[in-house]
Amino acid sequence: MLKLEKIIDFFIETESLKKTLRYSTCPEYVRDRSADHSWKAAFIALVISEEVKGIDSQRAVQLLLVHDLAESITGDIDAYRIKLGEITKSEKQRTEEDAMASIKEKLPAGSFLYNLWKEYEEGATEESKYARALDKIETLIHLLSVNFASEKDDQRAELVAKYADEAVNAFPPLKPLLEAVKGRIRAMFKEKGFQWKEHYEI
Repeated sequence: MLKLEKIIDFFIETESLKKTLRYSTCPEYVRDRSADHSWKAAFIALVISEEVKGIDSQRAVQLLLVHDLAESITGDIDAYRIKLGEITKSEKQRTEEDAMASIKEKLPAGSFLYNLWKEYEEGATEESKYARALDKIETLIHLLSVNFASEKDDQRAELVAKYADEAVNAFPPLKPLLEAVKGRIRAMFKEKGFQWKEHYEI
């Protein structure tokens, strides 16, 4: 019974992911929540899994469901804050590592969840590369859904245009999907008066 009580406590604690807002530097209408993002990325992984050969889609879905679990403790750290130098990637990684270490000790499945998170962070397996690429692509799809590239900041517009490139280059089978998404982003840039630069192409 003690184990069940700990599990219930953990489920209650992770309810915070339903309230954890992303895009802290963006207008209110742009913002979604960590749980929204994780679910949608996992859903995309499931839906397109038949198109991608040699991937354990169940494993990829598991990775995406836990990849932002640390945010139930840390909150979301906006990528734009890292681009501006307000916080470093290593600081973000250290904060999230501490959060996941505490989750690891909280419940019987803690090590399982921690190991999934670690696999995602290290990005060494094909499933983790697939998941990391879809994490970025989902973000772009969300920005398309709210018709947001930037307000007037070319630096943020460039972050959006290049946001998924590194992750998708690590998993080339997703390049056609990113190219299609970028086609829509290019059109959005034109509509909003942002220049689409040559190096934005993947």
